[in-house]
Amino acid sequence: MNLTAQEIESLRLNHNTTILDMSAPDFLEQACSDMRIGPCDQLKKIIDFARKDLGALTAVVEREYVDADFLYDYSEFYCRAFSPPRSKCGRLHLFSCAGIGREHLLSLAGFQGRYLGYIVVRPTGSTAVGRTCLKYRPMISDQEYLLCEHAFPVHINGSSLTVRAFPFITQDTNTFVCAGAAMWVQAYYMHERFHFPRFYPAQITREAMRYSVAGNVRAGLNFAQMSTALRDMGYNPHVHIYLLDSLSPEEKERTLRRAVLTGHATVESRLPCIFGIEFRDPSSTTLSSGHAITAIGHSFERPDASRVSRFLAPGPPDDAFSGALFNGDWVSWFVIHDDQDVPYGRLWTWDKPPEAPERQYCLARDICRLVILIPMPREVALEFHHAVMWARKAFSWWNYCVEQVMLHQATFCVDWPGYGEVSDEWRIAQDDDVVWRVYLEPSEDYKARAMSTTMHEDFKKALQAMTFPRYVWVAEMASRSRLNAPEEVNRTVKGEVVIDATSNPSVTFPPILAFQYKGRFACCPSQLFAPMMLYRKGDPEEYSPGQRGTTTAPGCSPCPV
Repeated sequence: MNLTAQEIESLRLNHNTTILDMSAPDFLEQACSDMRIGPCDQLKKIIDFARKDLGALTAVVEREYVDADFLYDYSEFYCRAFSPPRSKCGRLHLFSCAGIGREHLLSLAGFQGRYLGYIVVRPTGSTAVGRTCLKYRPMISDQEYLLCEHAFPVHINGSSLTVRAFPFITQDTNTFVCAGAAMWVQAYYMHERFHFPRFYPAQITREAMRYSVAGNVRAGLNFAQMSTALRDMGYNPHVHIYLLDSLSPEEKERTLRRAVLTGHATVESRLPCIFGIEFRDPSSTTLSSGHAITAIGHSFERPDASRVSRFLAPGPPDDAFSGALFNGDWVSWFVIHDDQDVPYGRLWTWDKPPEAPERQYCLARDICRLVILIPMPREVALEFHHAVMWARKAFSWWNYCVEQVMLHQATFCVDWPGYGEVSDEWRIAQDDDVVWRVYLEPSEDYKARAMSTTMHEDFKKALQAMTFPRYVWVAEMASRSRLNAPEEVNRTVKGEVVIDATSNPSVTFPPILAFQYKGRFACCPSQLFAPMMLYRKGDPEEYSPGQRGTTTAPGCSPCPV
């Protein structure tokens, strides 16, 4: 019998692709049978999450799928076993609609609007969940935001789909553990979104244990090994260690606040933040084993009033955060990936509600030691707390520049119409009604966003003409009332400070590149030259910060569309 090309293709699809109803009681058993894997509790948890939280109704099953991550791990470890598993995986594609038939398998792109993502299933028994990208849906739409997400491309039967997600994976305990999983998800995200090099799980473990004289990956990785791996992968890891167990309540609150603000600034920069946590066993005085998770988003809720008053109180001289408020003070939980749980879990900061799942940890209650590992781009030398320190000095820096201009009768202003001589009127007082929002941004993205703001056109031209380093810290200033304005048009900022993120942290010369506040503007193109200063009296004192700022969600960056 002669078959048409379409019929031959249909026979091939019948062999490798099936469609299953996810509401069927035996769905998981049928899917595992089709992919030739055994039962897996972690896969069941994620399938239940997809059904309940994402509304998954239909699964398209790829019986055999060649996964690059598992193939690398297979060549490093599994192929050496006497009875190795298969080298091919399975893959589940989830859709939030019913009615997908075999006639649609060659045109699944038509279901893009219903596509929820995919789960790679490895033939490794209880650790079967491999590379996974599932759509994110906030638990509370106006209080929870995912900053680290990307449109990941997917190809099946010649159709191209995309899913906006942050990648997820489960440790297999043979080639990588939780620390390796945390580093892999950030590396895969950075590869897809910012074109950093691609690394595989076993490859990351090998980099981490390169200088270890003994030990087994099953025993886990410490933060020094993780830093080694990240540095060899092309990052500049910033490590922050917080010992919380032996502190007084006041010191613990101050220390924990620094940790929360550091994590918030990292996530606001759209960079994943790795949390290494150690918690004490409540039934004994010993420490339990540590765990690594990845923060990728955060909540935004009004903080406790008594805690705010304590934050505004003066603190130790070396504390860059005391006496001021930051957007991170509005964070009640971080959106996290925990490889032992389902995607998009929560890490509570100060208080954990009684109804929260047991697997979700609380920093203030459960954690005795916290290590924050930030995989910064290699060029970024200035850390977050350094940026905060210089941002808060921007007012005195401006006044110093005004004083020097008046003292030396110098003209640091360009000869633009509408700008007069520098005088005492140019000075500014320290503003106490400021909530700081500090984040790292590629300078080309910052310039593009600045052109879309409502700041004065002369200020835009000055910024556009400046030569910036590749990365800058941006510190926005907003009042508390504007921060929570219900209308987007009213979510304005008073000004911002732009800081050179590649500068040496030990230098004494301010690494301030640009400053804007209430009609005043200064930019310093080089440390060798005096800053150019402008003041437009009578201009609007606040402006919309553009898409990167507080215009889409209160105090939170909008996810790009």
